[in-house]
Amino acid sequence: MAEIEHRNLQKIKGGSYVITLPRKWVEGLGLRKGERVVMIRDSLGLRITPETGREMPTVEVSKKEVDDIRFLRYLTFSYYMQGVEKVILRADDGFTPEERRELRRIASELVGADIMEDAQNRMVFRFLTKLDEENFFDRLTRMMRFAYEIHRDTYQILRERNISNAAEIVERIGEVLKQYRVTFRVLSLTLLQPTRGFPFSDVRLITLYAALIRDLFMTVYYATQIAKSLIDLGAEPVEENIFNKVLKMYEIVVKMYERVFTAFTEGATVNDIFQNSKAYSEIEKLDQELSVSRDFRLIVLARNVRRAGGYAIALSDILVNKLVVEKTSPFTET
Repeated sequence: MAEIEHRNLQKIKGGSYVITLPRKWVEGLGLRKGERVVMIRDSLGLRITPETGREMPTVEVSKKEVDDIRFLRYLTFSYYMQGVEKVILRADDGFTPEERRELRRIASELVGADIMEDAQNRMVFRFLTKLDEENFFDRLTRMMRFAYEIHRDTYQILRERNISNAAEIVERIGEVLKQYRVTFRVLSLTLLQPTRGFPFSDVRLITLYAALIRDLFMTVYYATQIAKSLIDLGAEPVEENIFNKVLKMYEIVVKMYERVFTAFTEGATVNDIFQNSKAYSEIEKLDQELSVSRDFRLIVLARNVRRAGGYAIALSDILVNKLVVEKTSPFTET
């Protein structure tokens, strides 16, 4: 929980204002007299932070803490996303050859990850801490474009029932996971090092961007699930009437993603974004008509299409909230 103190603001000759800071707060940050700090003015008010930003501690995780090497990998991914610089994985009785192979894969699955030490009972990873030159919004725009384009491509593949291209769509999930994790890490580092990255003018945007990153990943995930459903259908004949209705549903979903992408990159009114709610009502009507199908594979395909549409609604909701924040913020986002 945050600590709070009340102090009186003083005005000195020349017109500047000064305030005394609690000694334990200053020394708790490792600061001493004469060291430089940075003042940030945002929607919270005024903040003072060390010029070097907040340094994250080295994290050590023992194999004894989890009962499966997959959970050890998952913990490492989580520390990476939260801005940790170094993670030490330890096994008192040593890692098996298979476990070490699984752990080594982490370096190729995370942007900016290096293996510093690879021993029988210890593996050390170091992660990038310097924010890359790509603007945070440029990175989000790239993710948004990818999400729209993968659904556009998957729709075309579904129309053609192109099984080989569907397999290629499924394979994209690995790269998407890498981009999802590094984008979340960039967001974390931006908050930990506000003077090095993009200082958010309104802190409410932080929660929106975190949700946006997560939902963009889920958006792509359901594109791969739709591709998997197509692979399950194979080249066998299906109920043509039902399949065409699923295609119509997906056509609407792709249009919804196009609308979201345009709104994010070019700007839009609330009314523009609300068109997706009307579009989703059409999807629900079509979905009800599919209940007569006896082909479980088509039912699964339709379910994945509907869920993809649900995430288009989630993205729309985030964009509406972003517009509201910008209208009620004392600052203008640049």
